[in-house]
Amino acid sequence: MRANYFDSDKDYKNLDPRLSIKYRLTETSNMKFATGIFHQYANRIPRLFFVSIWTSADEYVKGSSASHFILGYQRELAKNIEFEIEGYYKNYTNIYSYNPTFLADIKPDSYTEDNLPLFNSSRGLFNEGSGKSYGVEFLVRKDVGAITGWIAYSLARTEFTINRINKENPFTPRHDRTHAINIVSSFDLNNIFNELSGRQFVNYDKKWNLGLNFTFFSGQPITLPSSVYFINQFPDWEPSNNSLAIYPSGINEFRLPFYARLDLSLTYEIVYKSWSLAPYLQIFNLLNRKNVWFIEYKNELKNGIIYQEVNNITMFPILPSIGVNVRF
Repeated sequence: MRANYFDSDKDYKNLDPRLSIKYRLTETSNMKFATGIFHQYANRIPRLFFVSIWTSADEYVKGSSASHFILGYQRELAKNIEFEIEGYYKNYTNIYSYNPTFLADIKPDSYTEDNLPLFNSSRGLFNEGSGKSYGVEFLVRKDVGAITGWIAYSLARTEFTINRINKENPFTPRHDRTHAINIVSSFDLNNIFNELSGRQFVNYDKKWNLGLNFTFFSGQPITLPSSVYFINQFPDWEPSNNSLAIYPSGINEFRLPFYARLDLSLTYEIVYKSWSLAPYLQIFNLLNRKNVWFIEYKNELKNGIIYQEVNNITMFPILPSIGVNVRF
């Protein structure tokens, strides 16, 4: 049992019970079950493109909460190789999104010298809602030997229902990933041939380590514009690029291309008594894949016709780095 107390404009007191059970079926297999209630008093507010913003709970923004239910099965497939499968269901309450019409809903508390509105509280700034996520995860893991790492696959779904958003129908948030694959591996190059030939593992004072990390995600859901238009309010009014408006499609009905990245690291470790020196080379996005971050639209009006240019804004390209780790 966990007790929470958060002191803000309004005090929050919550009790969070947790339960975890592991039942041994055989010498090589287990069943696991876990459930619990979790409260958080820092709320993530998603934005259209860039990183989210965070705000703490106050008089108008409640702390968020979630209930977790997890059922898993674990089995040893072979020596030092384990297989796990887990199914989960989570529901969320008091989650928030930015209210784009708050200026029409509430009045400013004051104004700056430049006549800009000032608001002294979060009243009316966010829309409140709830959500749920569920899925199944598979994992094969090897923790001991010259070759270690894991392969994981996740099939998941997340839905939010927010007041005054999408006619209060459920929609997929930006962070939803239907499919996710992670492959992480580490190779002790000095011992890899010893392991493959069945010889004894040796702890060398000088050794090479190769690391590979591959990540694959389904594309992020996004909201695309369904049309671009302008409104001619007066017979003699001449429209311009500044008068163009965008009408969106259904919220997050489309997805960006899938995200994939391969990273590599090569480390030469020297061990002397209780010291170690490890210079390394790391290369992020080894295959130089241009993963799409978001889509940028440029609209231009020429002779009463709207021309649209669509550009994919991508993340970082291949990125090498070098460094040294010292442990003592």
